[in-house]
Amino acid sequence: MKQKPLISIIVPVYNVENYIKKCVDSIKNQSYSNLEIILVDDGSTDTSGEICDELAINDNRIIVIHKKNGGQSDARNSGLKIMKGEYIGFVDSDDYIDSNMYEHMLRYMLDNQLDVVMCGTSSVFGEKEVASKKFDSYILTDKEDIIEDVFAKSYEGSTTIVCNKLFKRKIFSKLYFKLNTTFEDDEIALSWINRVSRYGRISNSFYKYVQRDGSTTHRKKYKSSIFDVISIYEKNRSIIYRDYIKASESVNYRYWWAHRCALDMLLGCVDYREHINDAYQIQSRIKKNIISIIKNKYNSKKQLFAYTLIALNLSIYKKVKDIHDKKVACNNHRGVL
Repeated sequence: MKQKPLISIIVPVYNVENYIKKCVDSIKNQSYSNLEIILVDDGSTDTSGEICDELAINDNRIIVIHKKNGGQSDARNSGLKIMKGEYIGFVDSDDYIDSNMYEHMLRYMLDNQLDVVMCGTSSVFGEKEVASKKFDSYILTDKEDIIEDVFAKSYEGSTTIVCNKLFKRKIFSKLYFKLNTTFEDDEIALSWINRVSRYGRISNSFYKYVQRDGSTTHRKKYKSSIFDVISIYEKNRSIIYRDYIKASESVNYRYWWAHRCALDMLLGCVDYREHINDAYQIQSRIKKNIISIIKNKYNSKKQLFAYTLIALNLSIYKKVKDIHDKKVACNNHRGVL
């Protein structure tokens, strides 16, 4: 009898003692059992590392790596360097997955000879679960169609993240996540897309994205890495304009999304007033390009409202966003303005 393919699942772990057991249990209890579960303790200062060791005692599929703190990219890369599977999955250590996620995704990959398959996600707010917008299962083979799907269809679920995907091993051959960036999944997306010939989506929302406390009392201080996402899409845009011109509208959608994402993070910092000139620079860019932004077919009505408000009055935009975020937090349901 032919051996079932081995799936390697890489889980970067850092200070998640209240989440890691549920995460790993959801992987251990998969209906598909031929798994290699690589837990990379990235220098945790709580009991996360010890919990990983305890979980490995009774399950020989679990491999634990303890290393100095280097960030999520470095932790994932450590897992990639030792993985043995024919297929690769990633799970973040504060999230969890449905019990049949990898069985369904692998079957769909094998049946359709895919290089990568993506499932939908659900956002989890305490006890409440909100699934991403429902979409049909489908297969794409044209590179520009794949770029469009990954970069521009975020309204149908999380598309650039690696955690709701299953990859053939060859896709990550000598491909590693960039260190010291806040948006490592966005940074690597075009690299793995370039290696994909057959790409598929399945409609099920198997991946559970846990929303931790997002209240204003837990805001962080300003870091220049906030703007990494803009640099990433400036680079992606130049490559796509050169090599995949038919996908230009989709990367433009993502390029301006990156500006709004950086702006939202900046305005959410406790010390944002000290860096307000950076916010005004983003506003100026959006204002100068507001016509082309409005014409982009991928923007939803909510997104168009947000861009228009940014262009008109940044102070009012921040007030509306703060009200929106507080309402969302109270309802345990996060939306994107």
